[in-house]
Amino acid sequence: MGQAWSAENSPPSTEKNLNQSFSYKNKISSNILRKNFSNLESYSLQSTFENLASIKNGREVIEEEVFIQYLGFPDEMGIGPILYRSFTYLASYPSPAHKENSLTYDGLIIAIAIYCDKVHDIISEDRIKLIFESFATHEEHSTFGVTPKTGVSYEKKPPYAEDPENGVSGVQEGETAEVEPLKIESINLDDDAAFLKALGFEQKESEETYIVSKVPCTEIIKILTGIIWLMTNEINLTEDMSERSANIEQIRKVITPIVEHMAKYDTDLRNLPYSQIISSQTFIKWPIFKEFMRRNIPNVFNIFKPFFYGQFLIGQTLSQHRKESIMIGPHLPKLDEKSEFLNPINLAILSLMLPEKVLKKNEWNYLYSGSKHGFSMNRFNTHVFKYIGPTLMIIRAELASNRYKEQASPSKKEILIGAYIPDQWRSTTSPRTCFGSAECFLFELYPNFEVFPASNNNKNYIYYNPSFGIGFGGIATSGPTSSKIESMDANSFVIQLDNTLQHGRYRNDALRNLVTTYTLSVTRPFFDTSFEVLEIDVVGMGGEGVREKQRKEWKWENNESLKRSNSRKEGVDKEILKMAGVIDDSVRSEITKEP
Repeated sequence: MGQAWSAENSPPSTEKNLNQSFSYKNKISSNILRKNFSNLESYSLQSTFENLASIKNGREVIEEEVFIQYLGFPDEMGIGPILYRSFTYLASYPSPAHKENSLTYDGLIIAIAIYCDKVHDIISEDRIKLIFESFATHEEHSTFGVTPKTGVSYEKKPPYAEDPENGVSGVQEGETAEVEPLKIESINLDDDAAFLKALGFEQKESEETYIVSKVPCTEIIKILTGIIWLMTNEINLTEDMSERSANIEQIRKVITPIVEHMAKYDTDLRNLPYSQIISSQTFIKWPIFKEFMRRNIPNVFNIFKPFFYGQFLIGQTLSQHRKESIMIGPHLPKLDEKSEFLNPINLAILSLMLPEKVLKKNEWNYLYSGSKHGFSMNRFNTHVFKYIGPTLMIIRAELASNRYKEQASPSKKEILIGAYIPDQWRSTTSPRTCFGSAECFLFELYPNFEVFPASNNNKNYIYYNPSFGIGFGGIATSGPTSSKIESMDANSFVIQLDNTLQHGRYRNDALRNLVTTYTLSVTRPFFDTSFEVLEIDVVGMGGEGVREKQRKEWKWENNESLKRSNSRKEGVDKEILKMAGVIDDSVRSEITKEP
């Protein structure tokens, strides 16, 4: 078996071990090519490198300007330099660092393997964490939060010994520790290291430190904008760059509130105003990003896989001497009909949270629109039921009353919320009976961005009753032992629509004495708002052929219903004719008895 590498077993980053570090990197790249790349992929990568590389300081490297131009992102997006920095960081593995790195052929192999998830049995570290660290411009070493100009803060143990069992310090009660006076005049205030040392934060060799990478909020916005731009543009070689760039600002406006909410996962940033959060001086740390990604956007970096695969591992096989990008990238499944607010940007945002199985479908079906088909339970039933496959419901609504503890601005009068339903829709007869599975989740796209996954506390996922309406995350009664259907105030639904599909409620209350079906909001302990529905859309995600099966099911059921109706009608007509004396069963009986 081959060795799985990690940064921990790499040689120290000293000049003495520089040659050894190059040897490690060459071994890793050779193993990746041999074990995880096909001959065609290896040929394409080498051909791409040769077409883009130039000689610098006696080595063949891809320079930043060439790399950015090849990827083809519009300059105003600002993601090109970030990706180059990411590649050069990953290229220096197993001793990655943000320094003056070059993108050599061996380094390109490693970076592409990490981005395209081709590191099996070679690199043992979390590839998502590696990618995040490659975007970082600062690294943090402490729990004290003291950050000098270099962007590194240092952890220092307290100046007394602490008992790990009971947390009692070595300073006895009633005693004070001797502290030497601080001579300000002897400190060079421009020397960060000297200043920290004077304050007692000198890092000693015996002290253990840890590193937490962090990325500026403004850089996260650029990265996510680039991801969504890739997904929403049908790109070809003849397309004008100005046309490609036209919707960048629109994407950025959608992405910015997402990053704002991501930053608020950090309790230190939660109460900061918008202007301070969306700043190059405010950072998203890896633990915060990891938790936000796990809950809200688990697919976020997966979008880069097909893009870089197309750029480097198959693109050059189409042309020996081409230096222009062919922009092969991920594309969303196609909606068979147009939707006003299920536009490409919103669909791309949704794809960051949806299960991979539905993203692999070539086609999604636009099953129901309230404004087009009618706001009623009957019309909803006709267009959504009997569809065998997952569905997505999106509700655009206007706030009727808003009891958010965090007050929305006057411009935030609309909300965009919804649910992912992995199971076929059906009616629930009992007010305490629901359907669905733990794959269900609720979400809010606007004005905040948050996903509410199933909590696995109970199975009250979806409630559907023609006389009541639709509810998510609760039951229609006041409690599990009651059979009386209650009003919106008394029941326990997180999202609820009445049976006209024109009014609803959306709430989250951490203090309410309820066992939650969906996890509560991370940043908002309480909100409770009534709304008036502006539009409801339901999209089927079963793939090709599923909608046709749904139509056949409805056609068969309608035919059977018609047969039953005709049969009943014939029976009634016969009785009427008997009463009128037109038909005499006794005479007919005698006729049938004759030989």
